[in-house]
Amino acid sequence: MGGVIGPQLFQSKYAHNGYKVPFAICAAAIGGGWLASAWTWWLTRNVEWGVRRIRRLRINSERGGNMYAEDDAKVFEERKFYGKGLSKKRSEAAEV
Repeated sequence: MGGVIGPQLFQSKYAHNGYKVPFAICAAAIGGGWLASAWTWWLTRNVEWGVRRIRRLRINSERGGNMYAEDDAKVFEERKFYGKGLSKKRSEAAEV
């Protein structure tokens, strides 16, 4: 791939300024690829966590001789980080 794209970017007409324009194009392409990868990870992070959680539950159920068929990975919902005891619970009614 580099043998095809390289000569198109690094032409001799850019030699007078030290190939700064082609270098900037390549650097921008690498930066854009990094941002696209980070954005893709951000979109799929909850699904990956949910799949790992369900797999752990399924394996634990199979060890006990059961079949796990309760919950599934939630694709379009945000994960709740502090749902089981890590958050501070407030009393519903304060007594005076």
